[in-house]
Amino acid sequence: MDMLMLADQQKVRKMSDERLRANLVDAGHDRTDMELTEREELLDLFANRWAQTQAHVSVSEQETSDHRHGR
Repeated sequence: MDMLMLADQQKVRKMSDERLRANLVDAGHDRTDMELTEREELLDLFANRWAQTQAHVSVSEQETSDHRHGR
């Protein structure tokens, strides 16, 4: 969770275990594995996914900006 900004950490911590599991299953994790996973690990898995997604969005936004400005 350390890779997330404090506000994002707070949002993730407020999520229910059920919502964390559903999001991780949607992201490709095995449902049975997620049902057996403790909350702290769910939080870490979700935070890692969120951080990767945010990094991907940042790269995409930069590429779009570069393209618009002829870079």
